Amino acid sequence: RAGALTYYDCMMHTPERLAFEFIQGAVENGALVANYARALSLTGTADQVDGIRIRDLMDGREYDISARLVINAAGPWADHIADDEAHGAVKLQRSKGIHLITRRISRKALTLFLEDGHFFVLPWRGHSLLATTDTPYLDDPDAVRVNEADIAELLSKVNRGLPEARLNRADIRHCYAGLRPLVADPAGADIGDSTYGVSRGSEIFDHQKAENRAGLISALGGKWTTSRHLAEQVTDLALRKLGRPKLPCRTEHTPLPGGHMKGFADFVQEAQAAYPAHDPALIRHLALNYGARLHRLMEVAAAAPALATPLAPGLPEIGAQIHYAAKSELALTLEDAVFRRSGLCALGHPGQEALARAAQIMGGVLG
Repeated sequence: RAGALTYYDCMMHTPERLAFEFIQGAVENGALVANYARALSLTGTADQVDGIRIRDLMDGREYDISARLVINAAGPWADHIADDEAHGAVKLQRSKGIHLITRRISRKALTLFLEDGHFFVLPWRGHSLLATTDTPYLDDPDAVRVNEADIAELLSKVNRGLPEARLNRADIRHCYAGLRPLVADPAGADIGDSTYGVSRGSEIFDHQKAENRAGLISALGGKWTTSRHLAEQVTDLALRKLGRPKLPCRTEHTPLPGGHMKGFADFVQEAQAAYPAHDPALIRHLALNYGARLHRLMEVAAAAPALATPLAPGLPEIGAQIHYAAKSELALTLEDAVFRRSGLCALGHPGQEALARAAQIMGGVLG
């Protein structure tokens, strides 16, 4: 017996840019952001955290930042931040998932279930995005990579579920890996070779209550779809600990900085009409990545027309994106500009010409 259903869901076009929008929103509301700063260790005593030591990754210098309360929201690194020789109460189960970008095998989003799991096929930038594996990861979070075994596993699943796809290694345009910071089973149950059954829920760990260690809260687990709710709960707890009055939370009604628009379709039409000299497809592509900040990007392009052209023939990314990343979006490395701001490398290697021009533009901004 077989069955099928159709349902509608949302899709993040560029998760890296969404993450940056959260950072921009924090800055616009008074946060001081330290980019390229690695958290090394908590400072204080065995029973009182009073700050954190960081290293500036650009010059190697270390600094101590004092705080009445530290909120540890380090995702897959959260247990590394919270634990030391005297403490080890925070337990995470890291789950590795990979994504493959291949030639297009479906114009619609698909979810297929197999005896040994399931997978997704999503239409993305003229290609198919295949997801995902769900395996335990026990190594250093900084060392996570896609390996050949991961690729073979996911390709095998897709070809069993969609035999007509006939995908092979040569069809892969790009691949990447990520880690899910799942809350570990306190009983320490054996999960075998798959983390699919581990809860995707979140947990707020009050270290003062759990291990008599004041000044520290850890936010564990969670995911994009519940991140605002988790943040609201953490903020409420932080206010109580700091003795501040509880304020009505506005996150439910507050768009991210680039989200100030009545509707995306209408916004795209208005933007295309406002910039008739540019390809409508380019304007839509930029709107997907920048939202209402599109207008700031177009101001950069208008001031230097050479930046309004693609970084290389056939690419949707333009020079203004690299300029804007370096000047207004805290990017100090080419890697950040091409992977985490502009999306230039979202489909794999964009070609030497595009990278060389991006480096030239960025160098001109940063000196």
